[in-house]
Order: sequence, then structure tokens, then C-alpha cells
Amino acid sequence: MRLLISLFCVAQLTMMGLERLSAQDSVCFSQHVAPILLEHCVACHCAKRAEGGYRLDTVEQLVKPGDGAASPIVAGKKDQSEWLVRIQHTDPQLRMPLDSEPLTKESVELLGKWIEQGAKLDGIPITDPLWAITPMMAYPQPPEHYRSNLPITALAFSSDGR
Repeated sequence: MRLLISLFCVAQLTMMGLERLSAQDSVCFSQHVAPILLEHCVACHCAKRAEGGYRLDTVEQLVKPGDGAASPIVAGKKDQSEWLVRIQHTDPQLRMPLDSEPLTKESVELLGKWIEQGAKLDGIPITDPLWAITPMMAYPQPPEHYRSNLPITALAFSSDGR
């Protein structure tokens, strides 16, 4: 359940970032790019899985090539960046994310724009995980009173059995 809520929040952040970005604005890695990666890529390209020998759970890993040895990101050259080539590939066996829906046109354009603008990292520490540099979602305050009782969906017990 927490994972679903987290993914929903990342999706909302991504959409908020896409809506506010106009053609002349610069793309911010932590605000625009990292949420897309968290939502669509990190599950398969993290420290535990590293599909294709490629990781992108931290910025440091993000720029290192995977097993294919192609440069994932070539600043200023989106056509030479393996990242964008794989995201836009027409063959479903080569397109990323694999076994999932393709990224939206807006997300692909945003990633391409970020690369074309020099793939700047906004001065963030390269060893920080992507989830740590993504802005926190602002949640609405809960209502003072609910119309009905809420069900209990989980229980936690302490080691002494209480």
C-alpha cells in the first residue's frame, strides 16, 4: 500500500512538473527528471536488480554505462544518449521500460530537453539516492471528522505480544 501511495505521489509530482514547464524554461533534474526515473526506471535498475548491469538509483550510477558499454547520457546530444535511444525504441524487446507501458510523449520530450540543455545536475550530491533529492509531495490536511468509520487495514505487535 505504501508503495502504491509513493508511486501515486511521484506521478503527481511528475505531472505538476510537466504542467509548469514551458518551452524556454530549463529542466531541473531533481524536480523534473528524477521523479520520472523513480516512477518508471528505478525498480529494475537499482542496487538489488541492476538489469543490464545498469543502475540509476543514484546520480553517480546514472552516468555509468551498463553491460552494453554505451554512454547512457551524452550532455547536449540526446541522439547519442543510450538512455533516450532505449526509451524511444520501437522494438518492444529493446524499448525501456521493458514489459511496461512506454513513457508519455511529454516525459520523453522532457528527458530529451534535459539532455540537450547539458544534463545539468543542479549541484546535487551525486551519491544521494534519487528519492532523497526529489521534492516532497505536499499532502492536504485530513478532515477534522470523517463521514464514517475508517477500517483498520493493518496491525502492529510489539515483541512482548501487545
